[in-house]
Amino acid sequence: MPLLGKPDPNQAKAQEIADRIVTVLQDAAEIDGRYATALRKLNTNGTLDQTDWADVARDMKDVRAAAGKHFSEDKIPKGKSPKENAEWWARLSQAEQDEHVALHPASIGALDGLPATVRDQANRLVLTQDQTDIEQRLRYIEAHEPKQYERRTRGQWRVRDEWKEWKKEKERVAGIKTGIEALQDRFVNTTTKGLPESFLLSFDTNGRGHAVVANGNPDLAQHTAVYVPGTGSRLEKIEDGLGRSDKLWRTSTALAPDQTISTISWYGYDAPQRVKQDASHSSYADDAAPTVNQFFSGLHASHAPDVNQHVTAVAHSYGTTVVGSAARQGNLEADDVVFAGSPGVQVGRASEMDVPKGHVWNEHAREGDDDVGDWGKYVHGHREGLDFVIPNDAKFGAQQMDTDTEGHSGYWDYTEGKNGQPGKPSLSIENQGRVIVEQYGRVKLK
Repeated sequence: MPLLGKPDPNQAKAQEIADRIVTVLQDAAEIDGRYATALRKLNTNGTLDQTDWADVARDMKDVRAAAGKHFSEDKIPKGKSPKENAEWWARLSQAEQDEHVALHPASIGALDGLPATVRDQANRLVLTQDQTDIEQRLRYIEAHEPKQYERRTRGQWRVRDEWKEWKKEKERVAGIKTGIEALQDRFVNTTTKGLPESFLLSFDTNGRGHAVVANGNPDLAQHTAVYVPGTGSRLEKIEDGLGRSDKLWRTSTALAPDQTISTISWYGYDAPQRVKQDASHSSYADDAAPTVNQFFSGLHASHAPDVNQHVTAVAHSYGTTVVGSAARQGNLEADDVVFAGSPGVQVGRASEMDVPKGHVWNEHAREGDDDVGDWGKYVHGHREGLDFVIPNDAKFGAQQMDTDTEGHSGYWDYTEGKNGQPGKPSLSIENQGRVIVEQYGRVKLK
């Protein structure tokens, strides 16, 4: 009991604790309301439209702001294998899983090994919120353009370094905005394009941005193909990869209409952007390789155990170097590998690609029509004395598929339709489709 006239020394401390409890309870009430509303929308089994996603993302952002001081991301695995990630997720209750998606969507969406439906849900939240942030960022940049020129001696002028940096950042942010809009258009118009449901397996706006998009659920697919692009690929140009992935899905599905197929556009690495200055360096491929192996391993960890699984890596140009580096550095968990327009893959034999004998396939446009391998081999080919071996060479040991397309980027061409009829797949892409659905005996070789 305090002495008469003397304040209780513990009273202030007790009041502080009481105030904290009141704050927590108030936050909890706010969290519960927003959280319940958002979860009701999230649990509608994929019927959300773009407006719904915006509402959910806004609610979840408010929930995270209120809950951030009470909940942490410490329990989410970091640096674990996809198998360990999958096991961790399976141990959580439904309520715990919902909380992680709601409070930490970026971390959950990035975890290889988690179900495609979960990653899609988490990454759609991130995408929708980041779209707003990117649009605001671009408006701010455009409104704060610095002075472009400065006077030098003798009346000469030069472009200021500050303006150059401003322009570079403006182009980067504008490019990300373009990529996000392409993704949103894909999600809105998937059905009208005659494609299966889309799944956003990865997304971020770091650097030039990254995204991984699947046509169809790879967890339930009997055949999955992963398209790995080459030089110049970035979020801004993901529409190119989506188009090729779409054609792979249409071609493969037409060849095996009774099979379930998923095709994936893997824009998950920092690709070289300039041919002469950047693509001659192997560092881009070497840095990306562990991420490639992690992703392919994740496809196996999240796949339904009662469905047979066959996975094909389809790589183009510098993307073939990325896939080759992945096999060289670790274990590429693919059943087949298809190379197109390869400048070299860092290994000298198909037997080093981690797939069964006879399951490395190569496409090279007709003689003189794709010269990437002619100069690329001296950088990315496997050196043997004075020689440099790439997948185009007989000694490499790949199955050389016949092609009927032109140029370095024509391997996914369709013929142009006439009289309102759809175009037909070229032999180049049809051969890829036959590998994807394991119709090896129908592949036309050179």
